[in-house]
Amino acid sequence: EHALTFALIEIADPQLTAEGLKSEHAAVRRMALIALDQMPGPGLKADQVVPLLSSEDHRLRETAVWLASRHPEWGNSVADHLRRQLAKEGWRGAEQAEIRGLLAKFAATPSVQELMASHIKAGVDSDREFSAQIMVLHAMMESGLKEMPQSWVATLANKLEGEDGSLKGATVMAVRSVPLPKTGTEFLVKALRQVASSTSTPTETRVASLAAVPAGAGPLEPEHFAMLIGSLGEEASVEARSAAVEALLKTTLSVEQLAALAEAIPRVGPLELNRLLGAFETATDEAVGLKLVTGLKQSPVLTSLRVDAVKLRLAKFPASVQQQAESLYAAINAEAAKQKERLDEMVGQVGQGDIRRGQLVFANSKAACIACHAIGYKGGNIGPDLSRIGKIRTERDLLESLLFPSVSFVRSYEPVLIVTHAGKQVNGLIRRETPDEIVLATGAKEEVRVARADIEEIRPGTVSVMPAGLETQLTREQLVDLIAFLKSRQ
Repeated sequence: EHALTFALIEIADPQLTAEGLKSEHAAVRRMALIALDQMPGPGLKADQVVPLLSSEDHRLRETAVWLASRHPEWGNSVADHLRRQLAKEGWRGAEQAEIRGLLAKFAATPSVQELMASHIKAGVDSDREFSAQIMVLHAMMESGLKEMPQSWVATLANKLEGEDGSLKGATVMAVRSVPLPKTGTEFLVKALRQVASSTSTPTETRVASLAAVPAGAGPLEPEHFAMLIGSLGEEASVEARSAAVEALLKTTLSVEQLAALAEAIPRVGPLELNRLLGAFETATDEAVGLKLVTGLKQSPVLTSLRVDAVKLRLAKFPASVQQQAESLYAAINAEAAKQKERLDEMVGQVGQGDIRRGQLVFANSKAACIACHAIGYKGGNIGPDLSRIGKIRTERDLLESLLFPSVSFVRSYEPVLIVTHAGKQVNGLIRRETPDEIVLATGAKEEVRVARADIEEIRPGTVSVMPAGLETQLTREQLVDLIAFLKSRQ
C-alpha cells in the first residue's frame, strides 16, 4: 500500500489519481487522498476530505482527520462538519475523541472558536447536551492556544456565573488550561472568585478557581487564603495541593499572609514544598524570614530540598535571617550525607513487602506516584511508564530512585534548567517546543511556558521533577510494600 501510494506521488498526475476517490474500496480512496495531498499541483480540496471525517471506515476516517488537521485553511468547512456532528443524537465509541481532537486542532480558527463558544453558552437539558459541552470544554483544554479568545472568556464567565454546578469543575479547568488575555478578563475573574466563595461547590473546584485567576488580579480574600492554606496538607488530593500552590504563587501576599504561610510549612509535602518557597523570593520582612527558617527546620520532608534552592529563596531577607539559616543548611547537608547509609540499611528489608498493600501505597494521595507515573492505562505521563519496571530494575535500583531521584535520570526524562534574561530559573521536563516558546512540566499537574525571546540559557538540570523526601512521607513498611509492588510489574 505504501509502495503504491509513493508510486502515485512520483507519477504526479492529479487528474488520474483523483479517479481513485470514486472507488468503492476504502483503501483505494485512502491512497488517492494521501497521494493527492503529497504531490505538486493544486492538491486536495476541503469538499473532497471533510465529508470523510464521518466515514464508516475507521482507517479512512483517520486519514481524513490527519489530512484536515494539516490544512488550517479548511477551518470553515470543518466547523460546518463539527456543527453537524455536535448536533447528532448518540456518538460511536471513538467518535467523541475524534470530534474533540478536531475541535482542539482547529481551535485557532475563528469559526471553530465561535462554534465552541456557542455550544458552551447553550443550556444543559439532556445527557447529550451535557456530553457535548464536556467534549467542547476538554477540547478547549487541549487546544494549546497561546491566548484565550475573547468569545471564550465571556462564555466561560457566564457559565461559571450560572446556576448549573455540574459543569463548573470542567469549566474552571478550561480556564486554567489556556492563558488569559491581558485585558478584558474582569468579569471572568469576578466569576472565578464567586466559585471560590461558594460553599456548595466542592473544595477542589473552589481551590482550582483561585489557581485560574491570573497573576496581578489583586489580593486574596481572607477566607480564600485560609482555604488555600488548608489545602496544603496531605489530606488534600494532589490536584488540590498543586492548585493551592499555584494560586498562592500568583498573588502578592501581605506580610501577615506570608507569616501564616511560613507557619504552615511543616504540613507541606515534598511535591509542593520547593515550589511553595517561591512565594518568599521577594520577601524582606525579618519576622517572616525567621518564621520560614523555623518552619523549614520542622519540616519532615527537609530532604526534598537542596541548599542552593533554599538560599535563592532567602536571599533578600536581612542578615539575622541568613545567620539563622546556616543551621538549616547544615541539617540539609547532614541528611544528604546519610543517603548511602540509609539506602544500605533498607536494602536488606526489600523483598519482604506485600504487593497488594504496595499497590494501595502507589495510588494513595500521600505518595502520589500515580499522579506522574502510569501503570497500564491508569496514571500520569510526567515520569516513565512503570508497567514493566520490575523487569528492568533491581530492587536496589527501585529503592534508590524512590529515595534519591536526582542521583540518576531515565533517558528522555532528563530535566533541563532554563535561565531567563530577568534571572528567573525554571527546572522541568520539556513537554512541547514551538518556534516561539518551550513548555516545561515542573510537577505532577504544573506546566510553565517560557518564551524563547526571554531565554538567556538552557542547560541540563541536576534536580529531578520527582521530589526527594518520600521516606519521610511513608513508613518503612509502606516503602517496602511499594518496592514489592513495583518489582512485580513485569
